[in-house]
Amino acid sequence: MRFSVEQINNSTKLLPNVSLGYQIFDQCSDTHSFPGVLNLISEKNEIQPWSEPHMNVSEVIAVIGAYTSTETRTVAPLFMVNLIPMVLSIWLQIYLNFFYLMQLKTLQCWSFLHYVIQQVSYGAASSIFSSKQNFPSFLRTVHPNKDVIEVVINILLNFNWSWVAFLYSDNDYGQDGLALFMDKIKDTEMCLAYNKGLDYYTNYTQIFEQINEQRINVIIVFAPEWNAEALITSAIQQNVTNKVWIAGDAWSLNKQLPKENGIRNVGTILGVAEPAKLIPGFSDFIYSSENQNQCEDFVQQKLCNQRCNCEGLTPEDVINADPSFNFPVYSAVYATSYALHHVLQCESGRCNDNITVYPYMILAELRKSNFTLLNETIHFDENGDPLFGSYNIVFWNQSGSYFRMFPRL
Repeated sequence: MRFSVEQINNSTKLLPNVSLGYQIFDQCSDTHSFPGVLNLISEKNEIQPWSEPHMNVSEVIAVIGAYTSTETRTVAPLFMVNLIPMVLSIWLQIYLNFFYLMQLKTLQCWSFLHYVIQQVSYGAASSIFSSKQNFPSFLRTVHPNKDVIEVVINILLNFNWSWVAFLYSDNDYGQDGLALFMDKIKDTEMCLAYNKGLDYYTNYTQIFEQINEQRINVIIVFAPEWNAEALITSAIQQNVTNKVWIAGDAWSLNKQLPKENGIRNVGTILGVAEPAKLIPGFSDFIYSSENQNQCEDFVQQKLCNQRCNCEGLTPEDVINADPSFNFPVYSAVYATSYALHHVLQCESGRCNDNITVYPYMILAELRKSNFTLLNETIHFDENGDPLFGSYNIVFWNQSGSYFRMFPRL
């Protein structure tokens, strides 16, 4: 995210006389999430949604994130305040006799609309966010779960695998994946012989005993990396062999598991993955940032949380991490910046600094996004889901790496 912003600020092409600023908030738990979110939507430490529009000119024009579906579902309602005029439009159709009252409420809601902050997520894949009735100002640069599940089912159909287990993270993301899978196989000959949610307290011994008792050889794992790492490591330790594992896109490009001793014994691992994109300049940025993490005075300390606290990490660790979400983050920042480019009328080579930018103006332009970034045309459908990107089917080979097995889907 920092790389994308600095790249835009150092260019005169997109926002020639405008500099983007940002704040990064820790969202590792609800207790961390809410103070940051409330800070974003407040003006001078106050939230006054019913005040005059010009009184609520927030410095925040968009939120990039959150990463997971659960984190996003926790905070998204606070950004979705333009649900209110949608409800009022229904009232106006039904209660025409109360026109004056509705007119007053509509004016109030219009001021609330100035207050809306759109959210562009690079990792929240749950299907619920496609509902514009509930999440009207939500867009994402990662594909929804239904697309991954569709590829998984195509793999099963191709190999005539019909007796399967579905292991999923026991949260919004995984439960959504399970519901989609069960719905998709209703009219097929596939049988979901076993399913189980995974969390920190999962008894993997019991899971593998139950899978073996039912003679299941194909296991779909729809879970984030930490779940998958615990599962596969346990399978190695318990000598689970000769299974077919189908990895969801959240862990199919995991860098550590292919190198684990004994990984060959667990069987064949296939995965669904968005092609990793090389982002020019990113590696150089990581190396140059290595020596910029020290805060020497009070002014710098106030901004310290905006820098990567990378103690114990080398640039190589960052660069060699799972690349799955590099381009989704990159494209989320650029989509927001292109929206600002259009709002500020920067087409002439200079942005109009006399225009007051409200977040709802950015949202309108985001929905109309149509630009090219690293040979991808970035645009969204009516649900705010990406109309760009594709999937590869990857195969983990026995040398401790993986390669693309089939062309893009």
